[in-house]
Amino acid sequence: QIEQALLHDVVDFLLSQQMQDGGFNCRSTRCQCQHSSLHSTISVLEGIVEYEQNGYKYRLKEMQKAGRKCIEFLFKHSLFQSCTRNPGMTIHKDFLRLTYPSRWKYDILRALDC
Repeated sequence: QIEQALLHDVVDFLLSQQMQDGGFNCRSTRCQCQHSSLHSTISVLEGIVEYEQNGYKYRLKEMQKAGRKCIEFLFKHSLFQSCTRNPGMTIHKDFLRLTYPSRWKYDILRALDC
């Protein structure tokens, strides 16, 4: 387990990066992204779950709230469907494929695990 004080900057940065739609996008600091990414959002959500399970307390309530917003973002997309460009259509066929190891790629099983 990492010393909690070493995570403060990471937690502060993470909380500052949540987008209006409730998710995250790793490209948000490099471009003018208007929409979160399922790939980035699931990775952050898994990190928030690990953070809480490991007993960290720094800004925990805010991290939990960020996690709830991530889940809402995933549900808004029915875990894999577009809600903007082509409502109801599968965003990408790979989201329905189960992968191991998943690395950074989103799939529906990762979402169900959170």
